[in-house]
Amino acid sequence: SKGENNSEAEHLFLNVIFFSFIIAHVSMGLFTLFNRPCWLNIKHNSNLEKVLFTILLFLLCPLVPIFTKFKLACLRKQQETILYKYRKSEVSLRDCLVQNNSLKLKIDNLVECDAELNVIHATLESIPQTLFLVSFLSFHFLNFYTSRGRYLYFYSISRSILSTKNWQQSLLFTAPVAFSFFTAAFKF
Repeated sequence: SKGENNSEAEHLFLNVIFFSFIIAHVSMGLFTLFNRPCWLNIKHNSNLEKVLFTILLFLLCPLVPIFTKFKLACLRKQQETILYKYRKSEVSLRDCLVQNNSLKLKIDNLVECDAELNVIHATLESIPQTLFLVSFLSFHFLNFYTSRGRYLYFYSISRSILSTKNWQQSLLFTAPVAFSFFTAAFKF
């Protein structure tokens, strides 16, 4: 029947959310491609190897922030190891300062790239969340009048999603929204 078909507004909403996710991943992938020396400094033997590596890096772009955290931890551990070796007199002061300065430059460069990537990610992640909340709130003034009286559409949506009788659904609705807002705030 016609009432069971999805409306054009629902299709538009789903398409906007889908394309915002696509745009977010493409922009993170492009940022990753242009700044790949920050993360990986690899010498390629052939052009085919370089193209395949670039495609793989582009496809794995959502994992780059995690890789960045691991690489930062490894670089900081190397820095601590060099300082420890100097304290134990295993490395000369000159070698310690040269290696420490080199690692410090790599760490600073990686932190800067990571900060830029977090800004891109948090900004583009907020688009579908904002669309979802605005579409949810757009039903606030929508009323239906039946023979029994006025029917508030927003109240029914809120009651069905945030019902105390169905706490699993309420948790599945509120937890990801709250989690993504808090994680976006802590990225900076």
